[in-house]
Amino acid sequence: MGKEPEPKDQKAKPEDPKAKPEGEEPSTALDTAISAGKNTLLFLVGLITIGLVGLLVYGVLGEKLIDQLSDVSAARGLITFILAVGTIAIAIILTLTVLLSQNPEMGKRFTQGKEVLTILIGVLGTIVGFYFGTSSGPTDQLEPLAINQFEISEGTPGSEVTLSSLITGGKKPYKFTLIFHNPLMETISDRDSPDGVILQKVAIPASVENNIGFSVFTKDDAKNAIIHEQKGDQGILIESGG
Repeated sequence: MGKEPEPKDQKAKPEDPKAKPEGEEPSTALDTAISAGKNTLLFLVGLITIGLVGLLVYGVLGEKLIDQLSDVSAARGLITFILAVGTIAIAIILTLTVLLSQNPEMGKRFTQGKEVLTILIGVLGTIVGFYFGTSSGPTDQLEPLAINQFEISEGTPGSEVTLSSLITGGKKPYKFTLIFHNPLMETISDRDSPDGVILQKVAIPASVENNIGFSVFTKDDAKNAIIHEQKGDQGILIESGG
């Protein structure tokens, strides 16, 4: 009997290096979206950081920021703005991290980031509450405008006397007008008083025989106005020249 032909050796086919291991799913559109989202997140964070650094450098080099920080309200507003931007940026980063990250340690990192965000929110709330609570408070109100009683030197007909007083309250500088209760004496109008001091010399006509009363109209830089009046014995006392 003839021998049966031996089977030819079957060469094993080489494995395809591009073939996926069994049980592993091919990449999906979601993976592509996650990768693109990470790149977008890094780009936005970098852009925001560069913008803030650029603003601070511009403010310092331009010497405008330093000058404005001498004003309490400007410094308070700048601090509030920086904290608000930082808190919002961290909140956005944490949110995008939860949505896009596939890192197995993401939960631990998110918890740590959330603790930092909680602290910043507390500090921001305190500062914002203080800022808006004091910016429009009663401390901005001016004291009522007032004039002290005039001190007047005694005079005689044809001589000169000095009227002195002090304006208080309101907003500096002030203006005042002296109106005399005697038709022979001219009104002294719109005299300046930067610090509230009134020191005015007045000439008495030679034909005056009686005491001279007067009224003072005063207004401040905020357009508030009052009228102060001194009559009879409280006015300019006239002594006989004889």
